[in-house]
Amino acid sequence: MIRILVIGLVFLATNAAYAAFGSPSLAKLTIYGMAVSTNADCSNALVVGYNATGVEYDFKQSPTLFAGNIAAGTYQCVILYMKSLLTFKPTTTVGNCDASTTYVRNVCNNSQYTPASPDSSNILVYGSLTNSSATSSQDITNYDKVLLYLSTGSVGTGQTGKAFQRPDTAGSDKGIKLGAPFVVSSSGSTGTFVVNFDNALDGGQNPCDLGPPTFTFR
Repeated sequence: MIRILVIGLVFLATNAAYAAFGSPSLAKLTIYGMAVSTNADCSNALVVGYNATGVEYDFKQSPTLFAGNIAAGTYQCVILYMKSLLTFKPTTTVGNCDASTTYVRNVCNNSQYTPASPDSSNILVYGSLTNSSATSSQDITNYDKVLLYLSTGSVGTGQTGKAFQRPDTAGSDKGIKLGAPFVVSSSGSTGTFVVNFDNALDGGQNPCDLGPPTFTFR
């Protein structure tokens, strides 16, 4: 049965503060679309939303990423089609992270990604691993449009340069672990997609950097 799915992003907050770590007051990404799959290896992923020009979202403002039709089921894989540039600003000055400065980083750099394109049924067809255009996170001129693979079958943390590679086997370090699947019931559902950047800000890096968040549904 087809129901409406709304995916919004919210941020958790804690009072923890460690060494040179902190949290951002804004974290912006440009999203072009989404796909979902009931399979943890992201096979047969269905494109459920697409905007050719992309929409920039501040993940700190709990935006709605998608609203539309999707079949009831348990989705073990969620894919975000995004620009590889992340814009962020520290909440407070921590180490080399200045609260008065807005930073831009290329999050797909010196690595490879798995490209894909939809077939006539809007099912993603995956291509071969492709080298990123940027060789460092500070190269914000040579960005790519990449797929961020979030899967319950992945053990990836996003720290190994494989976040944009399809997790095609169980226990793979490709992609990023999705803490819980998205479940769409027969009565319909509104999904809250929790993206937690708490203490992902790394002021120990020079220049300031923002590490990958954790992802789950609730």
